Amino acid sequence: MKKGLTKLLLAGTAGVGLRVYFYNLEEQNSREYFSPKIRQREENLQSMKKNEYDILVIGGGATGASVALEASLRGLSCALIEEGDFAGQTSSKSTKLLHGGVRYLDKAVHGKAVRENLELVSEALKERTVFMRNAPHLTSWMGLGVPTESFLELGYFYTGLWVYHMLAKLQLYFVGLGHCEIPRPSFTFESTKVIPKLRDFYSGCVIYYDGQMNDSRLCLEILLTASSENYVKGMVPAHVANHVSFVDHIKKQGFIVGAKARDNLTGEEFEIKAKSVINCTGPFADKVRKLALESSVDRMVPGKGSHIVLPASYAPNGKGMLIPETEDGRVVFLIPWEGKTLVGTTDTKGSLSKSNTISDEEKQFLVKELSKYYAKGPLDIQDDILASFSGERPLVKQKAQETSELSRKHVIEVFMNGLISVLGGKWTIARHMGEEAVDTAVSRFGLTPEYKSRSFDCLLIGGHQVNYQELAAKYGVSEELALRLYRHYGSRTEKVLQIGEFREVVRDHPFIISEVIYAVREEYARTPMDVIAGRLNICFIDNQLAKGALIAVSELMGDELNWSKEEKRQKYEEAYKILYQYRK
Repeated sequence: MKKGLTKLLLAGTAGVGLRVYFYNLEEQNSREYFSPKIRQREENLQSMKKNEYDILVIGGGATGASVALEASLRGLSCALIEEGDFAGQTSSKSTKLLHGGVRYLDKAVHGKAVRENLELVSEALKERTVFMRNAPHLTSWMGLGVPTESFLELGYFYTGLWVYHMLAKLQLYFVGLGHCEIPRPSFTFESTKVIPKLRDFYSGCVIYYDGQMNDSRLCLEILLTASSENYVKGMVPAHVANHVSFVDHIKKQGFIVGAKARDNLTGEEFEIKAKSVINCTGPFADKVRKLALESSVDRMVPGKGSHIVLPASYAPNGKGMLIPETEDGRVVFLIPWEGKTLVGTTDTKGSLSKSNTISDEEKQFLVKELSKYYAKGPLDIQDDILASFSGERPLVKQKAQETSELSRKHVIEVFMNGLISVLGGKWTIARHMGEEAVDTAVSRFGLTPEYKSRSFDCLLIGGHQVNYQELAAKYGVSEELALRLYRHYGSRTEKVLQIGEFREVVRDHPFIISEVIYAVREEYARTPMDVIAGRLNICFIDNQLAKGALIAVSELMGDELNWSKEEKRQKYEEAYKILYQYRK
């Protein structure tokens, strides 16, 4: 009996192994791409007033953008509206990491919601690689050091992070991406080589790798790809618009058939007709749900994640640090980003708010935790802060009381009157959430897509390879500038350089005038904050620098959009008030 069971297990293991092996030898899906024309905001708004869509998406963050791209690639007509700027809330306030979630694996190891946490980590590890393959210019591998005080602790973390690594490799083999490389974990007894200013009593360090991203630009590029004409054969360009508020649902015989919307830049109200409506408003989803069904029970828990920004000297060698457990059981990351160092995130309950302001308590918490590891006192760290930001998290209500214990697993909810809501989730699995949401709309409303899902292996419009050094020589700019532009625009870098305005927006800083003009002409920027935050990321890295850039940006945008002198002043003042939220 035992021998028979052993043989069965061996045969099963061998069968799975062979399937995995040959799956990865199969030819990968090829995709032909064409030079895209991106539809712009005003053109899209006119279309929204006249057409009926297969899908209307409310919310232009990572989830909504992924739904729009998924629909577009399947040949479904789709409209998307966003109250503020794209990725203006949660999706630009992340820790800038594409990761499986080490702490969720740790919870599974300790017997907490084992199946759910393992599924969440496995899914995220797969989607991490998908994003990094589809947007190589906006993503990269980030080495993270985990300081240890003893050999025993070093062995524990090294073993756990190898499990994390092998789980990722196994996932990739099963989905046909086994050829994709993932840097392996390692360890050192010279921890200061990884984190130079680490305190002396940390004798070792385990190094593992996760993905890093430019979150606001990644969300924007997903939307730009979705709204492109003729980029991929058979896709139907989505009609997307920022600064358009959802006002209410349109109902016919009790069923939702569209939405009332308002253009926040002109005040005009209009209706958008659609066969299905998908609510992708993240932590603000309950408002849209209540308007659809007044008796619905709130599902979202107000949660807040905050960060501080420090000088580059805190992570001088291109590697970051994971603080594996703070005094209240969280994890905190320190990572190099955009020439500075990002520290976060907190994980606290709070009241639902669109303000990006970090509380003094959260700031002190991050400073205190970092000072335990860093050879620098809390007051010195406090003085070094360049900027800060905070965002709401899309946490779904469960039995757990603490926000740090709430799962990041997503839920697709469908009301009887037709509203589909995508609740919870995290940035890393946004593509998969979009795929599931469109699957739900197709099955629930009988939509007829031309294609099955094609987002898994679709390069975003900037994802094609270009030689930035050749572009530098062609346009007479430094290779350093060309490289920075490539890391923001990818294969669209030449379009930015073709504008020909290479003067700096702020003296001695790399942002150039061409970027501001390009943001207006090609990237839906309509307010100074759209540029300062969502396109150039300036307010996320240095609050004083953002204030300095604001005058020039307001003038340049005003000239492009034909603002009067009074309008330029008004737009500047509105943006200046918002910048206070990112203060030191």
